[in-house]
Amino acid sequence: MIGRSGKAEQALFRQSWKYREITYESHFGSSVALASEIYSLAIHTGDITPDTPKDLFLRGVQGCHYSISQVLEWANDGRAAKSEEELGFIKRLEEDKVIAKDRGVYVAAGKVSHVLSAAAGKKRTFELNLNHERLHIRWDEDASFREQGKRGYEALDEQGRAEALKKLKRYNPKNRAQLIEEWAIYNAEKAGRI
Repeated sequence: MIGRSGKAEQALFRQSWKYREITYESHFGSSVALASEIYSLAIHTGDITPDTPKDLFLRGVQGCHYSISQVLEWANDGRAAKSEEELGFIKRLEEDKVIAKDRGVYVAAGKVSHVLSAAAGKKRTFELNLNHERLHIRWDEDASFREQGKRGYEALDEQGRAEALKKLKRYNPKNRAQLIEEWAIYNAEKAGRI
């Protein structure tokens, strides 16, 4: 837990849920602090385009989910310039034994498969953002949930798809898989399928 946290946030941190054992969760008191740790990671994974202004990113991000392989690929990429906050994130993952250095290369240090962060926003509660990011883990781990989401998107007519993509304009428009996932996660969130 990073920054201010109340009883409700602490209870959510200790909450048992299906993929908790394989997930490293960071709960932030500040969405800006969260976003500061992952800006170049978001670019590296193709979530956002390299021309996305950092200040816009810092104002808009309230949560994230990355697989451990995505984190390791980014941490090991010497070409990706990392800010002090991003280096601090890598150091925290090392200190918490999520990743480790082996002969100069970061490797997974345990059973964690996912790295998740959440913070409250101006219009969305901490719990809503946390559950949204947990749904991304379900997407990765539950093939039937993932296929149901993909089928729902494919069932949209052309206008429905255009409207769906318009709502996801802050994401990389060339990353179709991510856009479908985000659309499906928002729909699952609305339906209360966490």
